[in-house]
Amino acid sequence: MSRGRVVALVAGLVVVVAAVVVAAMFLRRDTTTVIGADQARTAATTTTAPSALTTSVNTVAPSARAGSVVYVYSMSGFEAIDALMGARHDYPAQTYLTVQPGGCGELWRWQAIDERWSSWDVCDPEQVTVAGFDSFNRWFGVDDLQQYRCDDPAPYLPPAPDVATWTFACATGEITQATTAEVLGTETLDVGGTPVDTIHVHYTDTLSGGSTGGSETDRWFRLEDPLVVKEVGSTASASQSPIGTVNYTEEYEMTLQSLDPLAP
Repeated sequence: MSRGRVVALVAGLVVVVAAVVVAAMFLRRDTTTVIGADQARTAATTTTAPSALTTSVNTVAPSARAGSVVYVYSMSGFEAIDALMGARHDYPAQTYLTVQPGGCGELWRWQAIDERWSSWDVCDPEQVTVAGFDSFNRWFGVDDLQQYRCDDPAPYLPPAPDVATWTFACATGEITQATTAEVLGTETLDVGGTPVDTIHVHYTDTLSGGSTGGSETDRWFRLEDPLVVKEVGSTASASQSPIGTVNYTEEYEMTLQSLDPLAP
C-alpha cells in the first residue's frame, strides 16, 4: 500500500471516529428534571464547604436555626447553551431555597431543577458575607461544578452604613468573577399579602480567565433579616471547550411566596 493511501486511510478513520463520537453525544438527550421540596431539602444535605475554606476565614457563632429550613419561591426563566445544536432548561413555576447550619455559618442553596443549583457559604448570615459559592449545571448528562472561593468573605450587603457602592472578587482558579454592588434604595414588596420592607441591591459580575462575559443581578433582602424576597438575574458568558466556544445564557425571576418556611 502506498504512503499516500495509508495517509488517506488514517485520515478516513479519524473522520469516522469523530463522527461516531459526535453522533453519540447527539444521541445523549439533554433533560430537565423538576424536583419537589423534599428532594430539595435532601439534596441540600449534601452541600458542604471544603475544610480549607472554613479554616481560612473568620467564622461567626453557629447558626441559630435548628436543622434545614426550606423557603418556596415562584419562578420564571430558563438557561441555555449553544453547544451540540443547543439545549435549553425551562425553570418550573416553583423553586426552593434551603438554609441550614454549616460551613463558616450557614449554607444557602437554591435548587431550580435537578440539573441546576447554586449554593453559598455564608459566614455572617446577618450581614451576608460569603466565603465562597458553587454553581452547578448538567448538560447532556455531563456535570459541571464551578467552585468559587473568595480571599476574604464577600459582603453581599453594604459593609458599612454609609457605603452605597463596593466591590469584591471570587475565583475558581481558572475563572475570576469581579463584582460591583450598588444599593438602589429601599422598597416595600408584597409577600403573600404581607408588606415587607426590603433593601434593593444591584450586582454587576464580570468574568475573566477561562470564561468571559458576566451577569446582572438584582436582589431584594428583607430589612428585618437578610432573607431574599425577590431576585432577578441575567447571564451571558462564553467558555472554551474541546468542541469550541460554548455560549451560555440565563434569564430568571424569583419571588418569595411566604415568609414562613415549609414545615420539616
